[in-house]
Amino acid sequence: MEEINLKELYEFFVKHIVTIVLGVGFLMVIGFVYVLFLQKPMYQATTTLLLTTEETVITQGDLRINRDLIQTYREVVQSKNILGATLKQTTYNLSINELGSMVDVTAVPNTDVLKITVRSDEPTQPHVLANVIAHNFIDLVRDVYNIEHIAIVDAAEAPEEPYNKNFPLQVVIITLISFLVASFIAILVYFLDDTIKDEKAIEESFDVPVIGIIPFEKGAKK
Repeated sequence: MEEINLKELYEFFVKHIVTIVLGVGFLMVIGFVYVLFLQKPMYQATTTLLLTTEETVITQGDLRINRDLIQTYREVVQSKNILGATLKQTTYNLSINELGSMVDVTAVPNTDVLKITVRSDEPTQPHVLANVIAHNFIDLVRDVYNIEHIAIVDAAEAPEEPYNKNFPLQVVIITLISFLVASFIAILVYFLDDTIKDEKAIEESFDVPVIGIIPFEKGAKK
């Protein structure tokens, strides 16, 4: 395996620093064009549910039952029954599969809290859909499972800004990625360059000693 000569690698970087900087700049321009003009803004809203009980005292048995049912609740929220009922109550032109891909149901670890998150490229959709889904879920659980102890803690609110656009952070990420990619390409070019650079390389390549060097002056007349 070829040894890494840090001095040669450093000299290579210094020699090609302009090219590397231009490469970083080019990659950054591509990143900024994507972020500013091509990246579609996405919005999200979350409705928070709490598995409560009507009794004044909450027993460990109640908590255990609630937590055992959380996975079932997650599946119910994303069922065609709930999603279909939601689409009928709203005016959005979406299919059940499209709506299902927009909905994410998560359980907060070690709690009885369930979060229904809806993501969309339309800022007016997520909070409406999340709240309607939550109400339909509560109604279905009440009718099918005869369970009353589910309540909305925080209703979803209309998102003010897209969640996937954070320009200062994206500038840092784009700059870092551009530098890493340009550096990787430069290192790759360095290792793929098999030209003989000095007398030591000749000795190592041909296993013969160098007995003389003919100097070369750039621009000299032949």
